[in-house]
Amino acid sequence: MSNVGNSYMFRLEAAAYLQLRGLAETVARPIHRSLAQQFIEGQDHGDLLGLGPWAIEVRNERTMDLSGAMNTARDEATQAGATFYAAVHRRRGHSVSDAYVTMPLSQLASLLVAGLPPQLPVGSDSGVPS
Repeated sequence: MSNVGNSYMFRLEAAAYLQLRGLAETVARPIHRSLAQQFIEGQDHGDLLGLGPWAIEVRNERTMDLSGAMNTARDEATQAGATFYAAVHRRRGHSVSDAYVTMPLSQLASLLVAGLPPQLPVGSDSGVPS
């Protein structure tokens, strides 16, 4: 499979994972859009759509480019008028649930102050060992 194909497959996996976790409106943006779709949708608003105030960039790269991914996510958020942005990075040799997510510290602080994410019980896929 080509690099573009691998990247798109990871985008689909990330969207499916978020759907299974309760974000049913999440869809992966198609790689190839017709001119009509591009005109109707306007500029790129991220790789995962249907996430409200979020612009999400999805990356499947051999070498992670955190800065580049964040710049792209920020630009897509600006174009979409999104409040928050983040990048999802494939973690080689691991499932999609173990992918890395990067975001600016200022946004993480805003989410934590707002009480997000909700408190999860220890050992419930929260990343906290039981």
